[in-house]
Amino acid sequence: MTFKNERGRKMKRVFCWLLILTMILTTIPAMADSKANVKTSGDYQYTVTGNGKATIVGYTGEEGKDIIIPQMLDGYTVGAIGDNAFKNDRYDEVYDSKPDPIRVTIPETVKTIGEFAFWGRNIMSINLPDGLEEIGQGAFVSCNDITYRISSSHPVFAVIDGALYNKQKKELVYGKEGATIPEGIVSIGNYACYAVDNCGITDEDYSPCFVLPLSIKKIGDYAFAYNSYFGDSTIGFAKITWNNPNLIEIGDYAFFHTGFRDAIIFGGCMKITLPDSVKQIGTACFESCAGDIIIGKNSSLREIPERAFARQYDSYGALIVSCDAPIATIGKEAFSNATISGLNMKNIITLEESAFKNARFFDDIEIPSECKTVSRSAFANCSFPDGTYFKIVINNGVQIIESGAFANVETEMPIQLPASLTKIAQDAFPKETAFTVEKGSYAQRWAEENAYTYTINGEQQNLDWLNN
Repeated sequence: MTFKNERGRKMKRVFCWLLILTMILTTIPAMADSKANVKTSGDYQYTVTGNGKATIVGYTGEEGKDIIIPQMLDGYTVGAIGDNAFKNDRYDEVYDSKPDPIRVTIPETVKTIGEFAFWGRNIMSINLPDGLEEIGQGAFVSCNDITYRISSSHPVFAVIDGALYNKQKKELVYGKEGATIPEGIVSIGNYACYAVDNCGITDEDYSPCFVLPLSIKKIGDYAFAYNSYFGDSTIGFAKITWNNPNLIEIGDYAFFHTGFRDAIIFGGCMKITLPDSVKQIGTACFESCAGDIIIGKNSSLREIPERAFARQYDSYGALIVSCDAPIATIGKEAFSNATISGLNMKNIITLEESAFKNARFFDDIEIPSECKTVSRSAFANCSFPDGTYFKIVINNGVQIIESGAFANVETEMPIQLPASLTKIAQDAFPKETAFTVEKGSYAQRWAEENAYTYTINGEQQNLDWLNN
């Protein structure tokens, strides 16, 4: 029996090695074929699709030279411009000076333009043929001065005030500085106003304001990232008007690193009151965004995702996130380095790692009983803006406090530890913290074992001996 089992194991090992070898031998030719399939014709690199048409996948032409895409490459009809095909990888649209402007001509045969196809090319003008059916996200990022040559009867795309729209989707494809987004548009596409200053700006009461149409339902990923708005310095006020009853979703990094400059001369600043209709906001959607964020008690939001309001900043004073909604989940670093006032924590169930790390609180911190775990570094280095201490309340029902959860937090003492706790990391609190514990509880044993100062809840010292 032992011989048979050993023989069986050997056969299995041999079979596994043969299988791995077969996979390697079949993968190498596939990789070689993939590279071999890329053909070169002049300045263009292309592949041939199953329908026998060419897709441009690369360009080696001189920077600053106008691009005139041919209708045919080596006898193949050019039917598509692939992802990143003309992308200028040497250019950073946020920090670098723009490259020389160019003009682009696309043949009538092209049906699709891929994602990030012309990123960094600084296109001055481009024609969009009537046969063009699709433009991928970020195709024209950095082309802020672009002019679209397009027929008024184009079946898919249209231009309003210099901005490009998809008529079928009613979506902003790529914005224009200072252009107002018209009513009837239902979505702001991914990267639509990426680094396009004053995109969607209008005048309201003689002050520049960022106004979204009431018809907007969705704001895409990176839609307004690295976008700067300018208020009237004599008024010192800029705002976002969002009374949208239809807005449901805000994508990842949608307002990342967006700021209203010159709008705080007399203490004013950008203010965003999130519509109650919004059900979902994306990762880092307001990270490093210079402005006050207000989320009302009737908000449909139930989750604040990773880094959603992280790294708020303002050289003139505190910028505040206020949230009275019944939030159940707060993601990793969701409020890290933010300033927080009026945060409703009563409904929190999940509190992820570093959720409030380095945050400044105007209110006391209360962990509800439904939140079973205070995650690693959740409140590490938190403080009051004026340097005073705040109160930490941990309700009965909380079971675990992980490493560094309250590290370097200066709080009112003692902190009461409930009987429900079953695990507390040795370094969960600063070493000088004093506690009140329930007699015989795990928290009492933990405090004793780790040399923390504590008292028994409700226990008073017997002083009868003084009267005897």
